[in-house]
Amino acid sequence: MSNINLPPLGVYVRNEFTHKKDSKSYNGKTFGRLIGARSLSNQAMQFQVLLDTGALFTGLPANAICFKEDAPKRELIDCQMWDTISSDIELIQFKTLLYMPCTVKLKSEEIIEGEYLFSIDHIGDQDLSRDPTEWKMFHAIKSKEGNFHIYPQYRIKFLDDALCSSEEGLSEYTFNETIYRLGS
Repeated sequence: MSNINLPPLGVYVRNEFTHKKDSKSYNGKTFGRLIGARSLSNQAMQFQVLLDTGALFTGLPANAICFKEDAPKRELIDCQMWDTISSDIELIQFKTLLYMPCTVKLKSEEIIEGEYLFSIDHIGDQDLSRDPTEWKMFHAIKSKEGNFHIYPQYRIKFLDDALCSSEEGLSEYTFNETIYRLGS
């Protein structure tokens, strides 16, 4: 399935993604509800937002969406590091992680603070989601600055004092390169 429902989060959409350049509202933001996501292999994740004006906008990239009216503008590469690897996706909202504080290491190497919202898993069986060296789950993060980030787990450090007490950095870990199988 290439479309999934998302938790209906209140968001702002940057009007430059929904209005013509010569529009008087082009530089503003419009409030709405994040309602869905769409994945097409080798493209940025696409999001659906129902604006408070009643318009349903589809195909919005992560950097079109923010949580604060004064959120600084980010380039797409800072909001989503990689293209999707499958058109088949699934939503997971890990209850243990929900709203947990975290830091995210952006592609630019900048580290920002935020909180976990939900995850999108690539589940196709004819694409890169089957390759352990390529498979990445995207985790949606609401940054303190107000932007929406979709990042893989190896770029996120969770900071819950009750559950995460290690000072060890993310750079100490590697990604899985093994396909585990049991003989049949």
